[in-house]
Amino acid sequence: MLEHLRSEFDSADSIDLLCAFIKVSGFEKFRTEIERHCDARGRSLRVLTTTYMGASDVLAIERLAALPNATVKISYDENTTRLHAKAWIFHRASGFSTAFVGSSNLSHAAQTDGLEWNVRMTQSDQPALVAQMQETFDQYWADAHQFERYEPGNDAQRVRLTRPSRRTPATIRARRCCSKLSRGTSRSRCLRNSRRRASLDGTAI
Repeated sequence: MLEHLRSEFDSADSIDLLCAFIKVSGFEKFRTEIERHCDARGRSLRVLTTTYMGASDVLAIERLAALPNATVKISYDENTTRLHAKAWIFHRASGFSTAFVGSSNLSHAAQTDGLEWNVRMTQSDQPALVAQMQETFDQYWADAHQFERYEPGNDAQRVRLTRPSRRTPATIRARRCCSKLSRGTSRSRCLRNSRRRASLDGTAI
């Protein structure tokens, strides 16, 4: 995935990125390409992301938002956020835009050795699908209630980004457990399953 994406930057007139999590490890993988696109070439980059589960790194968002011609918008609402999509759209005035959609967030693991599935689409072969992706991204981008522009160096926004998430993996498992109990699963069995999953990923419930 990493090399496929890297090959798209130089010919793109503008880029849109939609992903739930942004990690420093992922940003660093594309730092040269992103800086060349935004700074050296003066082309735009729009990023939509979230604070879901507290997974995004403040430093990564700060670095992205501080770049010239880059704009980052964030959904801080952990109760209603349903954004789980991951997509890149590389716009080209030539009519040869490309888009990637799949499971990879902007992180080292997702871009290198993660078991991820991603699909590449081209405007020339699938114009309707690429146009639909662009239309959906633009709708999200225009939703000022759901996605707020991030201003680098803004202390109040940094606090919101670093605020501990209420939706940690452990709390999500606990809520699922309660849901299973309501459907008839025994409490002891539910808790055993939750603790087993917690031991596997190093979290506690």
